Amino acid sequence: MRVALRRAAHQLLDHPRVLGDPLAVPMVGDAIDELRTNPARHQSGIARRVRSFMVARGRYAEDELAASVLRGVRQYLILGAGLDTSAHRGVAAPGNLRVIRSPERSQRPSPLNANTVNSPR
Repeated sequence: MRVALRRAAHQLLDHPRVLGDPLAVPMVGDAIDELRTNPARHQSGIARRVRSFMVARGRYAEDELAASVLRGVRQYLILGAGLDTSAHRGVAAPGNLRVIRSPERSQRPSPLNANTVNSPR
């Protein structure tokens, strides 16, 4: 949930955005309320550096995936994806990206269920 919250914080607090993710805020649900009521807590130096690292890492992975698809890669698997939204944002060609979540994450209600496989225990 922490990575998802940082992605959502990036959408609300950082300009310019390094990674556009319109699903980040809805994905975290009510947890976003704390961010909206206390944004200063998420603007400390360490909070901004950690958020920047996570967002840059996601942007790099998505850029590499897009380049791989152009080179002919047909499938991409995100194993242990947690609350990752890339499968739902069309990062890869439709049907090429699959997400496998752990049973713990599968129990969490999510507005995003397409392309998701819940792994057995």
